[in-house]
Amino acid sequence: MKLKMLLAIAMAGVGGMLPTLAKLAGYYSQNPEGPMPGTGVYVSLGLWFVLGAAVCIGLQQFNVREAMVVGIGAPAIITGFVNGQGQGQAGAEKQATNPPAEIRLPATPRTVGDNNGWLDLFVPRAHAQTAPSSPPPPIASPLEPTVAKSVLIKTRQAAGFAPLPLSVGARAKSAGPAPTSGELVFTPAGKLVSNSIVELLLPADIDQLVAVVPEATSNVVNLPATNPVRICVEVNQRPSNDLKWALGGTRDSRVTGIVMAVEPISTDPCALNDLVEAIDAPTAEERTSSVQKVLDGYRDRPEAVARILLLLEPEQYDRLSGNGRVNAFVLLNTLELNSWTPQLASKARTALASLRERASTGEIRIGPRVADGMDRLEQRLGQVGN
Repeated sequence: MKLKMLLAIAMAGVGGMLPTLAKLAGYYSQNPEGPMPGTGVYVSLGLWFVLGAAVCIGLQQFNVREAMVVGIGAPAIITGFVNGQGQGQAGAEKQATNPPAEIRLPATPRTVGDNNGWLDLFVPRAHAQTAPSSPPPPIASPLEPTVAKSVLIKTRQAAGFAPLPLSVGARAKSAGPAPTSGELVFTPAGKLVSNSIVELLLPADIDQLVAVVPEATSNVVNLPATNPVRICVEVNQRPSNDLKWALGGTRDSRVTGIVMAVEPISTDPCALNDLVEAIDAPTAEERTSSVQKVLDGYRDRPEAVARILLLLEPEQYDRLSGNGRVNAFVLLNTLELNSWTPQLASKARTALASLRERASTGEIRIGPRVADGMDRLEQRLGQVGN
C-alpha cells in the first residue's frame, strides 16, 4: 500500500512538470537556435514536482492515473497568479515602448572615420528622456529623392524573445555638441521592426545614426555619401528571468549590446555583419569560408576593419571562442593596409591595450596564437599614416 502511495505521489510530481516540459518542447521546435534554458527553468521543474506531490497528498488522490491528472493541473495555481501580474504591468510596458524624445551621448571621439560609415568601437550609454504618452513627431517627412537620403536598415534580434522597442536617432555632425552639456543630441528618426527591413527617408544633411532601446544604445555610425545606405542592426540578448518564464510568464531578456554596421557593397544590409559573425562558427569549414569571403569581398574596405574591431570590445570578445579570436586577428593582419585609417588605427591600439590590461589582471587569458596576432597587428599599425 505504501509503495502504491509513493508511486502515486511521484506520478503527481511528474505530472506537475509536464506542462513546463511541453512548453520547452514547443519553444525549441519553433526556435531551434534559441538560448538554452537558464537555471530558473530547472528550479521551476523542482517546484512543479513538489507542488504536484503536495496537491496529490492534500486531495488524498493515491490512484496512479488520477494522481498524474492532479499533478498536471497543479501548475495552474501559480501560472494564474503570474499571468495576473503580467496583465497588471501591461500598461507600464506599453508606455515604455514609446521612442525616446531625445537621445544624448557624450561628445567624445567615439565615432571612427569621416563620412565613410565607419563604426564606433565602444558602445556608449544613452541618457534618454522618454516621451510620456504619444511618440514625438518624426525627424522629417519624406522629401524629394534629390534632397533626401534613403537608409535601409535590417534589424536582427535573437529568436525566442519578444520584439524590442527599437528606434533610431539621427543628427547632422555640423550641428555640433549641445552648448551647455557638450553632449551629442540625436532626434528620433523612426522605429525599427525586429527581423525585418525598414526604409527611412532622411534630410540630406543627416550623417550620423544611432539605434536605441530603453536600456542600451548602439555605436554611432557615420553615413556614407552613397544612396541608398544599407545598415545592419544586430541586437545581442541573453535570458534574464527564466524562472518567471517557466512559471508561466513571458521570457524576459537582457540586451548585452547593439551593433550597427554599414554594408558597403552588397544589397543585403547584413552581408558583412553575418560574415564577421561567422568567423566564430561551430565548424572549421564555416569559419574558413567566412574568413575567405571577407578577404575576397572586403579586402580594402575600412567598414570591414571597423566591424572586426568591434569584436575586440570586452562584451563581444568574451563570447568568442579561441578560434574566433584567432580569426579576428588573422583578418586584421591580412586586410589591405589602405583599408586602415588613422582613426581606426587609434581604436585598434586602444583595444590592444585593453586586452593586455585585462590579461594582466587575470580577467582573460591570451593564448600564443592570439598573442602573436596582437604583436603583428601592433607592428602593422605603425605603418598607418597619421
